[in-house]
Amino acid sequence: MKYNNPIILSDYSDPDVIRYKSNYYMVASSFNHVPGIPVLKSKNLINWKQIGYVYNNLPFERFENVCHGDGAWAPSLRYHNGFFYCIVSFYKEGIYVYSCTDIEKGDWSEPWCLYKGDNFEDPCPIWYEGFKTV
Repeated sequence: MKYNNPIILSDYSDPDVIRYKSNYYMVASSFNHVPGIPVLKSKNLINWKQIGYVYNNLPFERFENVCHGDGAWAPSLRYHNGFFYCIVSFYKEGIYVYSCTDIEKGDWSEPWCLYKGDNFEDPCPIWYEGFKTV
């Protein structure tokens, strides 16, 4: 297969990619921009199409003012037991989780806090036997 480099002609910082069935899905940092956490789809890891966003608004009041270089950092995307999860670091708030059952429909939940605290980045979850979905 022949392709041009860069594959994606844009800035999708801190990408995380999963394969689900015959498709690949990617999320990336959006920092303080909204809508936030772009979601992309590909059949071959070369041709990508943006299919939506994880959220429309940043979930914290302090983002009503511009916070350069702050916001959603280095999200992780996972699929487990019928749910897609996007785990996001909000640098001063902690690690938050969005979920949905249909990534292409984009019916993402409101975020719930997995861990409160600051200075967290690059959350990368793993599932263990006995994990229960909240």
